[in-house]
Amino acid sequence: MTAEAVCCRCGRPVEVADERPRICEDCKAHLIERAHSVLETAEQFRPLAIDPEAVSTQADIPAFASPPQGAPVYHGHPIWHEVEVEGFRFGAITDFESQPARAGDAFVVAPDGSRAGLVWEVTDRPYFEEEYPLEQDRWGVWAVGFPHPMTTRADARKNLAVIVPELRDRWFRWRRGEFEPIEQEAESTDDLRDDLRRAIASGDVADAGNAALRLGVRLEDDGDSDGALDAYIQATQSGARDPAARAAVNLGLILEARGDVAAAVEAYRVAIGNGLPAQAAWATNNLGAILQEQGDLDAAAGAYRQAMSFGPSEPVGHAALNLGRLLWSSEDVDGAEAAYRHALGTGVPEVERMAVRELGRMLRHAGRLEAARVLHREMLEKAEPELVAYAAWNLGLLLEKENDEAGAEEAFRSAIAQGWVEAAAGAAVALANLLMARDDFDGAITASEQALQSGWPRHSDWAVLNLASVLGRLGDRAGAVEALRRVLETEDEEIKARASLDLAVRLERDGETDEAIELLREVMRLEESSELGAKAALNLGNILKGLDRPEDAEAAFSLAREWGDTEHKARALNNLGLLWKNSGQYMEAVDAFQQAVATGEPETAARAGGNLGLLLKRTERYEEAEQAFRAAAALNVQGSSGTALRNLGKLLQEVRRTEEAEQLYRSMLRSNEPAQVVDASCELGRLLEAEGRQPEAEELYREVITSQPPGRAARALCALGELFEGQGDREEAKSEYRQAMDAGHLHAAVRLGKLLHEEGDVAGATNAFRRALDAGQPKVRDAARAALERLTGLQAKGERT
Repeated sequence: MTAEAVCCRCGRPVEVADERPRICEDCKAHLIERAHSVLETAEQFRPLAIDPEAVSTQADIPAFASPPQGAPVYHGHPIWHEVEVEGFRFGAITDFESQPARAGDAFVVAPDGSRAGLVWEVTDRPYFEEEYPLEQDRWGVWAVGFPHPMTTRADARKNLAVIVPELRDRWFRWRRGEFEPIEQEAESTDDLRDDLRRAIASGDVADAGNAALRLGVRLEDDGDSDGALDAYIQATQSGARDPAARAAVNLGLILEARGDVAAAVEAYRVAIGNGLPAQAAWATNNLGAILQEQGDLDAAAGAYRQAMSFGPSEPVGHAALNLGRLLWSSEDVDGAEAAYRHALGTGVPEVERMAVRELGRMLRHAGRLEAARVLHREMLEKAEPELVAYAAWNLGLLLEKENDEAGAEEAFRSAIAQGWVEAAAGAAVALANLLMARDDFDGAITASEQALQSGWPRHSDWAVLNLASVLGRLGDRAGAVEALRRVLETEDEEIKARASLDLAVRLERDGETDEAIELLREVMRLEESSELGAKAALNLGNILKGLDRPEDAEAAFSLAREWGDTEHKARALNNLGLLWKNSGQYMEAVDAFQQAVATGEPETAARAGGNLGLLLKRTERYEEAEQAFRAAAALNVQGSSGTALRNLGKLLQEVRRTEEAEQLYRSMLRSNEPAQVVDASCELGRLLEAEGRQPEAEELYREVITSQPPGRAARALCALGELFEGQGDREEAKSEYRQAMDAGHLHAAVRLGKLLHEEGDVAGATNAFRRALDAGQPKVRDAARAALERLTGLQAKGERT
C-alpha cells in the first residue's frame, strides 16, 4: 500500500485504484445515499404550472419571469376556469397534477378579475391565516390548510369551496379600500362591456377606443382570446390614435400566435402608422421578428434598427437585444456587441440582465476573454443586485474557462449569495460541475440541491444531470440511469439531448446497444450540426464499428467530422483512419490520421500520430513511421506519448537498432508517469530476454512488481510468468499468471488457461478462459473465446478433449 492510498474525503486508507475518485467504501455509500436523498427531496419542488399561451417579453424566458408591462400578478401561470366556486377561480402555480403534493403555491381570481395568493398545505386541521397584507394590486397572500388531497382539479375545487367564505370576506375588505394606498377598484368584464356601450353611445371616440382596449386586455387575461380579438379590432377602428395603436400591437401578438402572420403584419403597420413612439417601436420590433423567422435577415436587422430609433427605453431595449442576437448568429460579433451595449444603456433591468448575459457569452465564445472580463467586472460595480448576480455568474464561467478555479468558485458563490433565483440556480449548477471535477462530491451535491430548490425548470434539470454524474462516478450505475431517465421528461431540447447522450453511453457499457443507438440518433436529430450532435455521432460510430457495421460507422464519423469543433473533428478523423486501416484502405487512413494530427488538438493528435506511425510501419515506410512516433511523443500527452515512445522502441528493434531501442526504454524508466515506466520495463525486459540476458530481465520485472501497485504491476507479473514459461519453469509461470490475472491483467488468464489445458486440467483451464472473456481488449476476448470453443468441442473443426 502506497502513501497515496487514502480516501480523498476522510483520509482513511483505501485499496489502491488507478481510476479516480479514490474514495473508501463507507464514504462512497454515504455520498450515494445523500445524492438519492436530494433527488427524492427534490420531488417536493414540483415543476411550476405554466400557461403556454401567456405572453413573455423575452423569447427564452417563461412569461411568469418576464411579464409584459401592466400584466397582473401571477401572469404566466394558468387559471383553471373549470375550478370555480361562487365566481372565484383557482390559479395553479405548483404543478401538483404531475405528481401529488402535500404543499404548494396557488392564486385565486375573484369575480372582478382581481387576485390573491395562496400558500397551501394538506392538513388534518384546516386554517386560514394572513401571509402578506392587502395591497393595491393584490388582495393579500393567505396561508391555508386544505382538508382534501391535491392531486386533481376536482380536489382543488373541493378545497377552494372550503375557503371561499374567508376569501370573499378578504376580497370585500380589499374592495372597500381597507388598505393603503388605493387608487381604483378593479372592474369586472360585465362592467367593462357596459363602459364600452356607454362610450360608443356618447360618440366620444377616445372614450370608446380606451374602453375597447381595456375590455380586450381583460378578456385576453382571462383566456378569452376570441373576445379579446374582437375588442382590439374595435379599438383599432375607433379613430382614437392612442388606444388604436396600443390595441394594434396586442392584436398583432394574438394573430401571430394563431399563425395568421399576414394579418399580424397588417396590425403592426396600423400601430406604426398611428405615430406613437412606444407602440411604433414595439410593432416595428415585432415585424423584425417575423422577417427574421421568414429568413429575411437584412430586412429584420433594418426593422430592429428602426425600432431602436423611436426612443422609449423598454421596446428599444428589446429591439437592441434582438438585433444583437441576429448579428451574433450571423457571426457579426462587432455589430452584435454594439447592439448589446445599446441595450445595456436603456436602464431597463430585464433588458440589461439579458444583455450582460448574452454579450458575455458571445465575447467568451469569440475568444475576447479580456473584453468579457471587463464587462462583468463593470456590472459588479452596479447597484442593482440582479445585474450583479448575473455578472458574477458569467464571470465565474469565464474564469473557469481560463482555469482560474478559485476565482470561478468565488464568483459562483457570490452569484448565489445575491439571491436572484435564475442567476443563483445557474451559478449553483456551474459550481456543482466545478466541484465535481475535483472530486468534491459533498460540495457538488450541496450545489445541485441549491439549484433544485430554486424551482427554475431548466436549472433543476441540469442539477439532476449533475447528480446523475455524481452517482455514476461513485459506481451507482443504476441510480445514474434512473436519474437520467427522469431528465428525459424535460421539454428543454438541449438538456434532453445531453441526458440522452449520457444515458446512451451508460447503456452501451451495459450491453444495451439497441436503446443506446436509438438515443444517440435522437440526440443527432435534436442537435444537428452542433458540438453535442458531433459527440453523439462519435459515440454512435464507435458502437456501430463494434457491431461490425463499418459503412454505418463511417457515415456517423463523417457527420462528427462535419459538425464538430476542433477536438471532435480530430477524434472523428482518427476514428475514420482506424476504420479505413482495418478495411485495408491504407491511403485514405494515412490521410485521415495526418489531418487529425494537423488539427493541433494535442490529445487526439498524439493518438492519431501514434496510429499513423503504426500504419506506416506496417507498410514498411520506416523513416516516416519513426517521424510520426517522435512527433506524437513530443506532444507530451499523458498515455498517448508514452505509447508512441514504446512503439518507437519496437520499430527500432525491428530495424535492428537495438542499442537505440534499449537507450530509449531506459530513458522512459525515468518518467514520472507510472504507466510509461511499466511499459518501458516490459519492453526492455523482452529485449533483454531476446539477447539472452534473462537475469537482468527478471530483475527489471521484479523491480516494477515491488515498486508499483498491483493494478499497475500486473503487466510485469505476466511478463515474468512468460519468462519462467520460456525457461520451462511451469509452476513459477502459473503462479505469476495467477497474480497478474487477479490484478486485472486478463491476457495472463489466457496464458494460464493454455498451460492448464496442456496439463489436462480442463476445469482449471475453462475457469481461466472464462475470466479472460471479461477483458477490455478484443484480442484477449477473442483468444479466450476460441480456446473455450476448442476446449468444449463446439468449434466445427476443433479437437476433442
